[in-house]
Amino acid sequence: MVGLAALVFSRAFIAYSTSGLENAATHLLVVLTVLGWTRETRDTATSLRQLTHLSVLRGLLLLNRMDSIVLVSASHLKVGRPAAYSAASQDWIRTRWVAG
Repeated sequence: MVGLAALVFSRAFIAYSTSGLENAATHLLVVLTVLGWTRETRDTATSLRQLTHLSVLRGLLLLNRMDSIVLVSASHLKVGRPAAYSAASQDWIRTRWVAG
């Protein structure tokens, strides 16, 4: 028990034991992002939920490795546009700005 406590509170042991997790975490987050990206959405609520999940995953990727955001940045274009521009908002934009 004393040995375990010494390892848990040892800064060197914690740094050594967690130093190789960056690549594994990046791979896991990229796979989860791709799986979430390829899932079909049927309505606006599902699309907004998917956009939220993908935004959280992209944020975690950004915290893990700054350059990994390039791998999944295209997923925002596919998922973000339908969620942000629903049919009602497209009609509002069309009547207020285009016909205006």
